[in-house]
Amino acid sequence: MCASVYVLLGLHIYGFFAVIANVIKKRLGVFFGLVWISIGISLVYNIVFNHFWSMMIKPGCPTDLQANEALRKEMKNRETRKEAKVNTEPAREGTAEKIAEDDRFEGLQVDVKKLMKYRTKTVGNLRGVWNRKCNTCNELKPARTHHCSVCNECVF
Repeated sequence: MCASVYVLLGLHIYGFFAVIANVIKKRLGVFFGLVWISIGISLVYNIVFNHFWSMMIKPGCPTDLQANEALRKEMKNRETRKEAKVNTEPAREGTAEKIAEDDRFEGLQVDVKKLMKYRTKTVGNLRGVWNRKCNTCNELKPARTHHCSVCNECVF
């Protein structure tokens, strides 16, 4: 199937350079012809590159994420990294109390700040507060995952 896709794409590329490129050069001139040919080449490269890597890289799953986190903890001790100090509460009128915030996160939207609070959380940290589990594999089921019937595991 993949070979037939690349053969068909190759025929289209040959047709483009054999027929269409000559017509573009005659009608638009050399400069604009080269511009359109470079656009065509960049599109073909983008299609082939993305299709090839989508075939070669498997989708991630929560068990892969746990393995990556264990490796990261072993290599860099990442779970002890400081949590980002951000103020996610809107300022209330009449109160002078304000949470000390990292100056790196000043000016960010409140939604982005909420995400930044959880950037150091791992699956192990979330296991106590996240209660969704997959019915099939009985593993932690993070947001935007589903159980794939082909590979028989939850995928992002």
